[in-house]
Amino acid sequence: LEPYVCGTCPSLLKWKPANMNSIDFQLRTEWRTESETGRKTPRFSIRYAERGSLSARRYDWLTLDGDQHKRFVADSKADRRVIECVWDPEHETITYPEGDTWDFPAARKGGWKYERMREDKE
Repeated sequence: LEPYVCGTCPSLLKWKPANMNSIDFQLRTEWRTESETGRKTPRFSIRYAERGSLSARRYDWLTLDGDQHKRFVADSKADRRVIECVWDPEHETITYPEGDTWDFPAARKGGWKYERMREDKE
């Protein structure tokens, strides 16, 4: 038997139930015009890093509850935040087509659900 060594072991497989698996994403604020008011308002999307480089493309939309949405709208560092999310097959995700407005939103069953902010990551 070898002594325990602290750190990541590439030969060890760690299993968790699906509802406990989480992924860290970069939060992005996207601003578009509300057709009804003519005002620019934000929605949030998530990006991921691959091989140390952040993807320029949106990975998915993030649908937040009212308090979470207000918190990130007021956060001047929202676009630099790393957040932890879990996939929830029952979570309703609102998606938006490309364009300059928030017109024509669509609801989808299943999506990434915000869990917490990762203060330890940038």
